[in-house]
Amino acid sequence: MDFNLSVSRLDQNGYDIVFRNGQSSLSKNGKIAAIAEKRGRLYFLELLELNSDNCALGAVKTASTDIWHRRLGHLSKGGMSKLTGLVDGFDLTTKFEIDHCETCVEGKQTRLPHLQKRVRAARPLKLVHSDLVSVR
Repeated sequence: MDFNLSVSRLDQNGYDIVFRNGQSSLSKNGKIAAIAEKRGRLYFLELLELNSDNCALGAVKTASTDIWHRRLGHLSKGGMSKLTGLVDGFDLTTKFEIDHCETCVEGKQTRLPHLQKRVRAARPLKLVHSDLVSVR
């Protein structure tokens, strides 16, 4: 299982991270929690002991275009295609699955105009609109 990991967050939580010769180790209080191996430009992490202390620091890597579409604020297919070439570790070479996103459809809808006749006041202060606040 691959994880995306924040080194600065690990440092804040007292973990020691050592990078040397394409290998990395992650330890806390002298006990090694994970090791990583460099492949290309990325390090792939292997958790040695899964517990609540180190499990909450990572997120499971997913290739689902639908999930990335929602995480990136309902980004279009074209925008996601551009990200594939610009960001390390973001590879969406699979078929795009965001053909129908209900949130995107709702966001593009407009409301119909109000057909009610507008009422205008004939003299000043005849018709007053205000917000009332009750203070206890």
